[in-house]
Amino acid sequence: MKSVYHTIQSGKGERSYAAYPSSIDVNLGWKGSDGYQFFAQTVEDLNKISFSNPDGMHGISLQGASKLDNDEYVAPENIMKYKRLVNDLLYNASKSQKGNPTQFKLTQHQIAMENEKVGAMTVTFPREFLEKQIKDGDYKIDATELEQIYKNGITFMAPHTSWKNNMFNSNKIDATQGMINMKGRLKYVHPENAGNYIIEHNPQDNTYRYNVTYNLIDGQGNLYQQKDTKSSMEFGNNFKTFKQELLENMEYAKMHNLQKYKEFHAAGDAEKIAKVEKVFGITPKDAGYSF
Repeated sequence: MKSVYHTIQSGKGERSYAAYPSSIDVNLGWKGSDGYQFFAQTVEDLNKISFSNPDGMHGISLQGASKLDNDEYVAPENIMKYKRLVNDLLYNASKSQKGNPTQFKLTQHQIAMENEKVGAMTVTFPREFLEKQIKDGDYKIDATELEQIYKNGITFMAPHTSWKNNMFNSNKIDATQGMINMKGRLKYVHPENAGNYIIEHNPQDNTYRYNVTYNLIDGQGNLYQQKDTKSSMEFGNNFKTFKQELLENMEYAKMHNLQKYKEFHAAGDAEKIAKVEKVFGITPKDAGYSF
C-alpha cells in the first residue's frame, strides 16, 4: 500500500525544512525545573560529542542553526573554549542563586545545517556572566565575538542520534508533519478509493485541522461516506501515531468494500456489481480488488 510518507516524498525538489525551534527559560536557582534539567542534560550531551568531526553533520556556530560556509563555523581549536564556557555556566549554579539567579534561554532545533538528520541546541548567556568570565578567566574572546555570543548564543550542531537530552527528543516530529508545516497543507487519496484526508497547519498557533472521508459500499452496492473533522488540534510528537491510525482506517474501509464486492459476485448480482464498478472504477482484475 502506498503510504502518506511515499506520497509526499515523491515530489521533486521538496525538503522538510519546517520543524519549528522551541525555547525554554533556564533558571539556575531552580534546580527542580524542566529548564534546569534540560540544560544539565544538554551539557552532558555536549561533553560527549566531537564537534570537530569533518563529516558535514557536526559544528558550532555563533550565527544560529543555518548552514554556513565552512570557514564560518567555529574553528576546531576554539571548540573546547565554547564547551568550557557552557560548562562554566552550569557550574555557576553551584554558587549562591538567591535574590538574583542566573537566567537565560535554551533552544532546540530539529533541523540544522539545512539537513533533517542534524539537530542543534543553542545556549544563550547573560551579558554579566560573559563579561565576568572573560575578565576573570583565560578566555580569548574579542569584542566582536562577545557581541555575537550575546546576540545569537552558541549553537551546537550534531546528528539527531547524538542528542539524548529530553528537551530535544520530546520535540522530534514525523517527516510528514515537517512537510505539512512547510507546505501548509497535505491531501492524501487512498489508491483504491477507500477515502481521503486533508490536513492543514495553522502557523499562528501551531495547530492542525483535518477532514477525513471514508468511502464505503452498502448492501445495495451504493456508496456512502463517513466523515470526521476537527478544527484545531495539537499533535506534539504524536503525529506518527495519528497518521498510522488514519491509514489503518482506510485499509479497514478497503477490506469492507472488497468483502461486499465479493459477496455481490458470489450472489451473481449484476446490478450491484455494476454500481460498485461505476463508483469505484474497479473490476476483479484491478490490484487490490482481485480475487
